[in-house]
Amino acid sequence: MAKNKSIRSELCLYNVVKSVGPGGTKVIQVDFYKDELEESANSNDPVVIEDIKSDIIPSGTTLMPKGLDGFIWCYTLFNVRFDALINEFKNQLTVAHLDYDQLVNPGYVTNHIGELRKVYRQLGKKPTRGSTSINLNSLLVMSYPKDQENCHCFDYRTMVDYFCDWPVRRSDVYNGSCLYTGDTSANDPVVWQKIIQMIALCLGQDNKLMALQVPHHGSKYSYDQNLLDSDKFSNGFMNYDPYYKQHIFDDNLPMTFAAKEKPLLLVTREYGSQFEEYYRLS
Repeated sequence: MAKNKSIRSELCLYNVVKSVGPGGTKVIQVDFYKDELEESANSNDPVVIEDIKSDIIPSGTTLMPKGLDGFIWCYTLFNVRFDALINEFKNQLTVAHLDYDQLVNPGYVTNHIGELRKVYRQLGKKPTRGSTSINLNSLLVMSYPKDQENCHCFDYRTMVDYFCDWPVRRSDVYNGSCLYTGDTSANDPVVWQKIIQMIALCLGQDNKLMALQVPHHGSKYSYDQNLLDSDKFSNGFMNYDPYYKQHIFDDNLPMTFAAKEKPLLLVTREYGSQFEEYYRLS
């Protein structure tokens, strides 16, 4: 049985974290420098997470947990390539008399943490189509079973009666598939094309994604009509905090999704907003 209950989680920038034993974690970088256009996630053999030895894995790598005998649940990681942002970052480091190549050295980073924070703030103040440049590099993660034909949802649980019929089941929806977008912006053409590419590579050209996380907590600056009109996904979800001091959530979003006949699940800090799905191998 695979349990996809991470629908309420938030992604970290740039990295995926792997457990290395009680009380310890290892940070693994997802490299975004390689050309990803020819990658095909479905043709790659999944890498067992616990067996990863390197500190860096390429964008497009498909991971799977250890111990799922005869059944493969996949997590494919994509880091969108932004050469312009990388070059601007390097330029700002040069202006600040910092060495880009030394950033792999923890001691160097610690000794220059103040200057580095200033550089990041300067990059963040330069919006790209409504979102900060830094946020555009949020990691994208696709969660799905390798063989949807043998994977069936046998139960799901929610504490909110309003969502008792969520999600809507359709014949062209890929069972159990979910795309996490973090704080990126789907209104940026580069990001949106990567999302479309991920769906096709991981699920197949003719299949529809079941659940898509609306980026950046539903900020009106992080999505546009492309997302609303898309026929590539069935349902939307997002983490939403109505009491957060910076209210970035677009209050029109639920009605906008409703007008498009797409369910939208809002996951808050409240226990009752959680949603869990349970799958089994037939």
